[in-house]
Amino acid sequence: EFITWLAQPLNAILAILFIISTFYHAVLGSQVVVEDYIHNEWFKTLKLMGNKLFFFGLAVACIFSILKIAL
Repeated sequence: EFITWLAQPLNAILAILFIISTFYHAVLGSQVVVEDYIHNEWFKTLKLMGNKLFFFGLAVACIFSILKIAL
């Protein structure tokens, strides 16, 4: 039933927009935590890049899954 619901174009678009906003919010939240609690500059930079890559990869996987169902 959920796959049928997600296969409708409007629902798929809204789900993709929700995924984008959720992961953007997660990146911003984790960035604040890293900036507040990690004091070593090179490790902070490494951790921020890793967080962005991690959340970007998850977002791409979620969007790919939605598009695979919708198309």
